[in-house]
Amino acid sequence: MRAIVLADGRWQHQPPGFTPSCLLKVRGRTLLERLLTSVQYAGIRFATCVVGCGAEEVVADIRRFNPRLEIDLAMNPDHERGGAHSLYAGRAQLCDDIVVLDTSILFPIPLVKILVEFEYESAALFDPREGPATSADVVVVDQRVVPIGSVPTPLAMECRSVLGVFKFGRRACATLAEFVDANVAIGPGFAYGDAYRRVVEEHQIAAVSVDDAPWRRIESQTDWSVVTERTSREVVLWEIAHARRAPS
Repeated sequence: MRAIVLADGRWQHQPPGFTPSCLLKVRGRTLLERLLTSVQYAGIRFATCVVGCGAEEVVADIRRFNPRLEIDLAMNPDHERGGAHSLYAGRAQLCDDIVVLDTSILFPIPLVKILVEFEYESAALFDPREGPATSADVVVVDQRVVPIGSVPTPLAMECRSVLGVFKFGRRACATLAEFVDANVAIGPGFAYGDAYRRVVEEHQIAAVSVDDAPWRRIESQTDWSVVTERTSREVVLWEIAHARRAPS
């Protein structure tokens, strides 16, 4: 299994010259370093990091990471056009079982291992406590990831939020690669959600609960303020508690 780490994006309304979002630090470690640590902790030995915004700084941060994880780099020159162009930049890896992770999401390090070890070949992390954002393309109903447009009205209140951390088997990867190749020329409107929605339309994607684990999607300065004030502490405490519960 391999990992594709999407580390080339900006926040919404991020001013020029601002620190790339993946290099923001949580308790002394960048979001990117935490994500690479979660990949390594899950037993994955090869990762492709897709870089774009602030590429020189991001690559320098990657080079400082533990060399036990073999890291390849892919450049996304079109990072301003939408997140799916990152998938296109890393599409060479879409021929194997993969985990796709976005550095705009803060969550406890062990969650990737839980996802990787889940019995189904394709799955996604979801929060059983939280309903989906209004902009969501895929949601969880009855332990399955489905396109939001396919949810009958009576079940709408039962939808739960997908974090945006996916594990895809080879058949799902083939669908993802085909869709990305066919649609990358569309332009700014081509987003992550379009690609993920196509995959869940054609394949069974299981849902893996994060249970009580804290997490936060970071898309704005407001989100980052919540992370620095509360979520980062909650995440670290959860990781400590998880380590104590783990078998020795």
